[in-house]
Amino acid sequence: MSGISLDFTSDFDYFNACDGAKINYSSQASKTAYSIHPVGLLFESTIEKQQIQVFEHNGVKAFFETDKSAEIPFDLFAASFYLISRYEEYLPFRADNHQRFPATESLAFKNNFLTQPVVNIWLENLKKVLLRHFPDLQIRTSAYQFISSIDVDNGYAYMGKSWWKTFGAFSKHFLKFDFKKIRERTLVLCGFKKDPFDEYNFQHALQLKYKFSSLYFLLCGKSSKNDHNILPQGKAFNKLVNKLAGFAEIGIHPSYTSNKYPERVKNEKQVLEKISNKKITRSRQHFLKLKLPNTYSVLINSGIQEDYTMGYASHPGFRAGICTAFNFYNLEREQRTELKVFPFAIMDVTFSDYMNLNASEAINLIIPIVEEIKKVNGLFISVWHDRNFENKNKIKGWNEVYEEMVTVARSNQCCHSE
Repeated sequence: MSGISLDFTSDFDYFNACDGAKINYSSQASKTAYSIHPVGLLFESTIEKQQIQVFEHNGVKAFFETDKSAEIPFDLFAASFYLISRYEEYLPFRADNHQRFPATESLAFKNNFLTQPVVNIWLENLKKVLLRHFPDLQIRTSAYQFISSIDVDNGYAYMGKSWWKTFGAFSKHFLKFDFKKIRERTLVLCGFKKDPFDEYNFQHALQLKYKFSSLYFLLCGKSSKNDHNILPQGKAFNKLVNKLAGFAEIGIHPSYTSNKYPERVKNEKQVLEKISNKKITRSRQHFLKLKLPNTYSVLINSGIQEDYTMGYASHPGFRAGICTAFNFYNLEREQRTELKVFPFAIMDVTFSDYMNLNASEAINLIIPIVEEIKKVNGLFISVWHDRNFENKNKIKGWNEVYEEMVTVARSNQCCHSE
């Protein structure tokens, strides 16, 4: 439990004899401990569809109700585990076009709590309850944090492409009589104009101005229908990698095709390590292609220690019901792993592509989510894409959305919940 040092025991006599703050998570009665009645989920060894009724407690959604008269009238440990382990993603579901678990299939979406980090809120309430029962209990307070993460799906719009891709693009422009694109591409390739996606100096300038951490995920796989990155072996990509590694942390963006050929993850990781001369331990799946537990097992076997895929493409909010990092638990093997999962809350293309929102509408959705995270001293991770920094997108206001989001995220950074 965040902020509290814990010891566990199944010896009830020893438990009752211990002094200090205690939580009795059993069906037995204890006069010296605060009791939370279990619903049984955490004692099961099979994955079964659970009977869940969502209700509201202190203005926050909850489930696995136990004792209506209790200060905490539900099994918050089982409920938290259900959400964080992504239990529902191991059950049969109707996948989206990319074979992903969609937000609309989730318990959180169906019961209108997707935009609240309910697990964090439940734990904050538990801390308050424990302090009422055990005033001498020492609880460490965590600090709110912000990480800006950017997916480099392309790198550049025109630079660094293979000759046949460049030739094909010019041919397409000619067939469409798009002489504006022909001129722009020519000027960029001849060095007379900046590439439309080359907004990395702008990003770095904001990082220096607002003093926040940045994390870039680079696509290093072979070109395919859904993998449009520039040549990993080319000079343009090498130069870009080393530029980004100079002012931010970098990670691998496993290709779309690596989901079909998992051995490619390790190969792509090695490509990035060779270019950057850095050990790569972070990743985020391209297209957020995440299948549990397979994807995380592949990442672990490839030497990845942190993954940043946990979130939805179509909706903002908290896929795992939490806004702090946690260790991946493999439900099929009943095994806690060392892979750290970092959930993100918002993504640019969610607003621009899936929800078809304009800049001001996007900001109006982002601000309340950031404030929810600040209330519980959580971790706010945003996801942006290289193409949404494109020069022409300044007219649409997406660069302004990014900067305003950063401003909101960085204001009163070290706020504490009451």
